[in-house]
Order: sequence, then C-alpha cells, then structure tokens
Amino acid sequence: MKTHCENLIAGKALSLGEAQRTPGRSTGTAARTRHWHLVVFIFLMSLGEIAVLAHLLRDVPTDLLRQEFKGLGRVVCVLAFVGIFVWRASRALAQDTKLAEVSNRTETMRVIPRLSQTDPQPDPSGNATRGDKPVELRT
Repeated sequence: MKTHCENLIAGKALSLGEAQRTPGRSTGTAARTRHWHLVVFIFLMSLGEIAVLAHLLRDVPTDLLRQEFKGLGRVVCVLAFVGIFVWRASRALAQDTKLAEVSNRTETMRVIPRLSQTDPQPDPSGNATRGDKPVELRT
C-alpha cells in the first residue's frame, strides 16, 4: 500500500476518507462502549445515593418523612411545570421569529421588482415621475 506522499508524487489525489482509513477497530464500537460505561456509572451512582439517603433517614419518624416527601414532590412538580412552560415559550418565540423573517424576506422580494425606475410612477400629488424627473401626463 502506498503512502499519502507517494500518491501525491505520482499525481493521485486521495479523498479524505482514504487518507485517514486505517485497519483495526472502528470508532463506532468504542463510542458505544463508552456510552454504556457512562450509563452504568450513572445508574450505580444513583443506587449509592439512594442507599446513603435511606441509611441517614432510618431514625426519622414516619410522619415527619411523609411531610418532607410531600413538600419535595410539590417542589419537583412546580419546577417541572415551569421548565415545560419556559421550553414551550422559547420554542414558540423561535418559530415566530423564523416566520417573521420568512415573511419579511418574501415581502421584500415582492416589493423590489415593482419599484421600476423606467416606468412612470404616480406621485401622491397627482403628478407622474420617471425616476426623479417629473413627466407630463397627456389626456
């Protein structure tokens, strides 16, 4: 197999994929393995945190725990609703901005061809003009 320099000297240009292709393990499997390592790590960390929390709360009375978890549940629900509202509002504003840009672009495209400098244009005063010069209207 020729090297990249030998191919350039011989007048052959290699595509970027051919120049970087090396035999061996593909990067796709390595990325998938790293992904699963991250998922397993997050799962084990969550289990560990739950175990530590249960150990610390084992001596707390059940009535107090019930009140605490009710309050925590309410806070989580409120934060979720606020997050969903902000997410939907930002998407709506982005879509509205995009539609406004498209309508301005099409409106500008419609107006530009109509402004011809060679045809007589009606003036609000009733006189016709061609460009900047007044034109006499004959009837």
